[in-house]
Amino acid sequence: MLKLTHFLQRLLMNRYGQDALNTTLILFSLVFSLLSLIDSFLSPFLSIFSFILVSMVLLRFFSKNIFKRRGENQVFLALTAPLYRNIKVMYLNMSDPRRKYFLCPMCKRMVRIPRKKGRVEITCPTCHHHFNARS
Repeated sequence: MLKLTHFLQRLLMNRYGQDALNTTLILFSLVFSLLSLIDSFLSPFLSIFSFILVSMVLLRFFSKNIFKRRGENQVFLALTAPLYRNIKVMYLNMSDPRRKYFLCPMCKRMVRIPRKKGRVEITCPTCHHHFNARS
């Protein structure tokens, strides 16, 4: 057991590993695999595409070019940040009964105000931009 542990440690030493892009690629691969089980006409194409995604994940995971993989992940995070920010605002608006959440149109900072105050003018605490919203 100790030899196996040392072997795995040596194998994974100086490798890039898991990140958000790899996780997303794995999830898409699973979705395409499940879709290939449902649709018989597109099944070969979806299976091949799923295999390509898994291959990309493995290549990225075991890559020794850490700086290039980190750059790819940073580009991915920059592209998906607005989507995650909007999802977070929608989740907070549904889960918090006392406050309503908004994103500043200028700097995209999240601002919260009390609910049921009618139409209010909100001032962003970061960039001091004024915008109107209903609470």
